[in-house]
Amino acid sequence: MSDSFDVTRYNIANEPTPVFQQLSAHYKKSYAFFTMSQRVPVILTNIIDRLSREKDTIVEKYGNLSREELKQCIGEIGKLKYELQTNKQMTELPGNDSDQYEWNKLLREISPNDTYFTAVWLYAECYVYRKLRSIFEETQSLKEFDHFEQSKQLELSKSMNAISRVIKTVNEFNGVFRTPSEIGDFFCKLLKQDLWGNRNDLSITLGEEIKSIDCDPLQEIEKYNNDLLIDQSQDIWKCINAEKEDKVIDLISDNSGYELLSDLVLCDFIIHHKLAQKIRFRVKAIPWFISDVLPKDFYYTLSELEKSEDPVLKEAGLKWSGYVKNGQFELIEPADHFFTSGYEFYKMEKIAPTLYQSIAESHLAIFKGDLNYRKLLGDVNWDPTNDFRTALNNFEPTNLCSLRTIKADLICGLKPGQFEELWEKDDKWMSTGQYGVIQFINKRTN
Repeated sequence: MSDSFDVTRYNIANEPTPVFQQLSAHYKKSYAFFTMSQRVPVILTNIIDRLSREKDTIVEKYGNLSREELKQCIGEIGKLKYELQTNKQMTELPGNDSDQYEWNKLLREISPNDTYFTAVWLYAECYVYRKLRSIFEETQSLKEFDHFEQSKQLELSKSMNAISRVIKTVNEFNGVFRTPSEIGDFFCKLLKQDLWGNRNDLSITLGEEIKSIDCDPLQEIEKYNNDLLIDQSQDIWKCINAEKEDKVIDLISDNSGYELLSDLVLCDFIIHHKLAQKIRFRVKAIPWFISDVLPKDFYYTLSELEKSEDPVLKEAGLKWSGYVKNGQFELIEPADHFFTSGYEFYKMEKIAPTLYQSIAESHLAIFKGDLNYRKLLGDVNWDPTNDFRTALNNFEPTNLCSLRTIKADLICGLKPGQFEELWEKDDKWMSTGQYGVIQFINKRTN
């Protein structure tokens, strides 16, 4: 079967998503439709191809039983692709040992008539990745197999030279006395560097390799100012620089590789300048959207830095591993799988109250990337001039910011006329990752 969707067989509306409706592949003139009809099938095909090419290496690592189970997994992934391309309903997950209960509950709450192309895009796309994981969970030998691991590790290796240059620039800045104003300005610069690191997203390249970065990204930041549509970095600086003891900051991670390295650089700067006592990294529990950070990706990154022959990288790896040991960096092992659920964030307090309360105890929560942004906005096609707080639908456990390069057709907080001007320039501007936003709200105290 080809990696395309036959719109003539299904009731697909030839229009964009209406304003104030949740995104859905039901609307042909939407990025949701393009993703579910073209991008996701290609991603599944690429996984099948990679498993077929690398079966001997996988068997060598996971044992002889994995040879037959690998064939079974390839067949099941092919079936998943077929069900997606023929617009079937999403079936409940087998088992009940982790998050299956909540996922199956969500599936039962979805209209019985909903399919991959009529359900809310957030639910349908997240379900594909969760179903993909369940295929391996049902085996004996491949339960711990990460089908995205090789891609993430290759992307990390291609990111080392660029992040070494960034770290060197930060070290030079930190090497002499700086005024609070200078520290604030440099913090905002690092915040933007961390934002643009979100462009390195293997789910956008369909798992294909990302080219090595051959420059010092910090020296390039000013070039992207016109692409930064909303910049509240100064508001975030004021928040993080507030006089408050024992501040804890939560970073809700997105991609591994270059983006995680950028996260670590930003967080190191925060610790170095005593802007917070601790940074908590919240990562995914299972392989997710190709390049999202898992606990083992976090530790692998630190290990690779420590082993580097580049003294700048080696020193950084040793320092950051030291932060982990002394508690200044804390990796939060996912307990409730909420970040790999289909739920919007405004439902967190009800669905995952312990997680909500934990985030509420932090001084600032930094949400990285496009999927987290979609969950913040409830996957709703807001009027682009609606303010960020309104679009969060009362989700404000603490001071909150989002660093997002735009890879889906929803947004809020733009100035009147700004959306139309961008659309006039390029009608695909919301899916390329060229543009970004840095948005922030203070938690209301009343």
